[in-house]
Amino acid sequence: FLIQCLRVQRREPELKIFRHRDIKKALGESFGEKLKSHCWDEQPIYIARLVRDALSHEGGRETVGLKNVRKHGIEVSKDGQLQILPEDLTALFNTLKVRAQSLAVHAATLPEFQ
Repeated sequence: FLIQCLRVQRREPELKIFRHRDIKKALGESFGEKLKSHCWDEQPIYIARLVRDALSHEGGRETVGLKNVRKHGIEVSKDGQLQILPEDLTALFNTLKVRAQSLAVHAATLPEFQ
């Protein structure tokens, strides 16, 4: 969703951005620092990225990055496996929904989205 919004706002339909720092920079340039911070930098989003990375790249094991986050909220088994529960998915959905709505409301005011 973020990349699609960037494509429209920048009028670059083939835009491809993969690195976190490049996405973060592009969001700030295109939608302002306040919205970028809300959609990319806040703690729940940071934790969601760390959990996604642990699931995708570490076989679901708690990573050093997650261990360094106080109270990330995900249960961890004795052998270090993340235990993703239904309430974790609900919380993630709600976290992402609020940010997607904020971006959509802002984007609707821009001429590129008319």
